[in-house]
Amino acid sequence: MCEIADLMWPWLGRQGKFKGRSAFLRSRSVAIIPQPKTMDLLGGEDLVLTTGAAVRVSTPSLADLAALHGVLGKAGLKVDTRADLPQFLLVREGSDNAEKYTLSVSSADKVVRIGASSSHGLFNGLMTLRQLLRRGAAGTWRLPQVQISDEPVHEWRGLMLDVSRHFFNASDVKHLLDTMALYKLNRFHWHLSDDQGWRMPVAKYPRLTQVGAFREDGHGSDARYGGFYNEDEVKDIVAYAKSLHIEVVPELDSPGHIQAAVAAYPDLGNAPAVVATQFGALEHTMKPSDQSMNFMADVISSTAHLVDSDYFHVGGDEVVTGQWSTSQAAQTFLAEHHKKRLEDIASVMTKSAVAAVNKLGRRAVVWDDAMSRDLPKDTVVMLWRSWLGVGRLAEEAASRGHAVVMCPQDRTYLDQFQSKGGASDAFGAIGGFLDLLKVYEMDFDGHGAAVLGGQGQLWTEYIEDRRNLDYKAWPRGIALAEATWSAARRPGFDDFQRRLALHLEELRTSQVNFREADGKQALPRSQVLEEKSPQATPRPPSNAVRTQEQPVHESWLRSIVEGPMLRQTAVHVRNRELKQKATKATVRKVRAALRPTHRRVVLRGFHRSKG
Repeated sequence: MCEIADLMWPWLGRQGKFKGRSAFLRSRSVAIIPQPKTMDLLGGEDLVLTTGAAVRVSTPSLADLAALHGVLGKAGLKVDTRADLPQFLLVREGSDNAEKYTLSVSSADKVVRIGASSSHGLFNGLMTLRQLLRRGAAGTWRLPQVQISDEPVHEWRGLMLDVSRHFFNASDVKHLLDTMALYKLNRFHWHLSDDQGWRMPVAKYPRLTQVGAFREDGHGSDARYGGFYNEDEVKDIVAYAKSLHIEVVPELDSPGHIQAAVAAYPDLGNAPAVVATQFGALEHTMKPSDQSMNFMADVISSTAHLVDSDYFHVGGDEVVTGQWSTSQAAQTFLAEHHKKRLEDIASVMTKSAVAAVNKLGRRAVVWDDAMSRDLPKDTVVMLWRSWLGVGRLAEEAASRGHAVVMCPQDRTYLDQFQSKGGASDAFGAIGGFLDLLKVYEMDFDGHGAAVLGGQGQLWTEYIEDRRNLDYKAWPRGIALAEATWSAARRPGFDDFQRRLALHLEELRTSQVNFREADGKQALPRSQVLEEKSPQATPRPPSNAVRTQEQPVHESWLRSIVEGPMLRQTAVHVRNRELKQKATKATVRKVRAALRPTHRRVVLRGFHRSKG
């Protein structure tokens, strides 16, 4: 290997990446993700720091100092004022990009310097510094001598977490935010409402959380599943994200995916409803009325008061028009708004929600289903329906003047299997196949539309807890981080894998249960990842989150064939009782019915089929 290095380093040195043979050899242990725009490894001796030792610091603000302390804490370093100590300098310097930073390490001067025009840029530099810090011998930490200049290609680098299908408490959310920050992901899209549960407190509508936050077992059990955040928890999560320079983008979906709200307030719907226990694009939609649109304006305003953000997502996806087709209220609504088609109802209601967002000085975001609804040009569109052609959707967005965020289902939906057929996955999934390479190689061609960036989606129909959430999110979310930060600058998947391998131990130390390359969980099954916390608001025991496996009956298996499952591409059943309650004949019958729709039934504890 040394002979190869002797031959290669002069050539690589001419490329401006390495300064000398020792730097080239050391480069194999330097692993920064996302890969910086430019990085010179200078060679020479590392800056060596001893655990428990003191350093001097200089920062522009207390917030910057707190962020620096977080990095120094990794090496157990203390702060002192002695002149002979190694110095960590955070410096404000001019730049037209608030996220741009420079970083240099000099062992001769014992100085680590990070420069940026904003606290966000300094924070990005600190996350790179944290990755550069590596353990040495006998309680020491080492920093290689480097010069880095770095900035992102895209401003929107995000993850979406659905807390409706399965609820994740404040601790779970912060755990996800911590790993996002390390890899410079800066948008947290918080999917707070759907058919299966409403999670956001709204003082004017208390039944949204009293009723809409909980769903019945649906199979003869008294157990209920659910939860919600109180106002203090929402504010705390938003403040925590802000300290990590992550913007929280709340989503309240309408006029479809609204069944939980209709269950709480029946006047908002076309027919009585309960909080949904099925998944997919369900039949319940909002009743077309001024009352419904005023309701959405109210809940948007209330949520915006708690979540300080530039963007607000109003959904607009998968609106089923069946109930409107038999509704006199729908016909009256169409006449009042001089419209003819049932689809126009969704257009009017989505435009009303967007107007409510704009009135608050925020920028609205919608799923691409809503793009054809004649929305204001400054509405951001998330392109997700990859089977229609992302290029075609991007061209339509460009023709309508919309900026886009790339969220294609075939590249960013992290609820899919990570091995073909789930053969080596430790958890069930909604189906499909999305491995690390597919995420890393996602495309950002906007076909004329302005591309703000990209985002990974963590839909949680089949993600029940933090352990599973980590497994689905990482390391695919890390691949997404480099893709969105570097875009065409990506150095390639092989190099990404080399660097990723050097990150895994720190992820384990941080109790991140990522997926190993062979499909195993990073953390032992016996390891408790977090203390089970109580619900956001105390309530009687019957309202507690249900943790036992849900009973499954043959009638439920049959119902999935008939039910609207437009988003769902698989049905995953994990249940011990299935052995007693279902027969192989029933399972075969359900599989046969699902096969034409390319959906699958996976039965754990019973048997697994690739059919």
